[in-house]
Amino acid sequence: SLNGDGSIKWRRSLNSDGTPVTSSPAIAADGTLYITTQRGELHAFDLSGRPQWEFPFTSTVNPSELLPSPAVDAAAYVIGDTRLSAIRPDGTFAWSWEASRELIGSPAFIAQQLPGPTSATTPTAGIAETPSPTPTPSTFETVVYVIDNAGTVYGVRGATGTLLGRLDLGAT
Repeated sequence: SLNGDGSIKWRRSLNSDGTPVTSSPAIAADGTLYITTQRGELHAFDLSGRPQWEFPFTSTVNPSELLPSPAVDAAAYVIGDTRLSAIRPDGTFAWSWEASRELIGSPAFIAQQLPGPTSATTPTAGIAETPSPTPTPSTFETVVYVIDNAGTVYGVRGATGTLLGRLDLGAT
């Protein structure tokens, strides 16, 4: 990490065998620094450079393709092959979502207003009524956007890993 004047603030070696880092660092709003290694690990460091945790991904993920992106809700979203995973700030696994094709680039995210769930109306006593959906208030949630190697963009709910929608942009 660097100071404002460009001098070194802190430096850490991830391991003794020189395993290369495979991504640019991603920095969360609280200053947590995330990086991935060729061994398939996501590492988190605090502002002073102290290691907070490391999360090992399974051998099914190509370690050189791990790309982190921390989001506004403090999860780290990581792409590896066809999988988008969310890791909580404490280093525990939250969820993963899998595309049918290889995901490329880094995940992008935004706090987006999503419609709230709907609830059915209750019939008035003695009068048969067709329940109609009543929208509840909208909420802001993190939506994570990823793109696959065929040009399909996916929007995934940051809290749950649920697919919200997809848009086919054609071959990239």
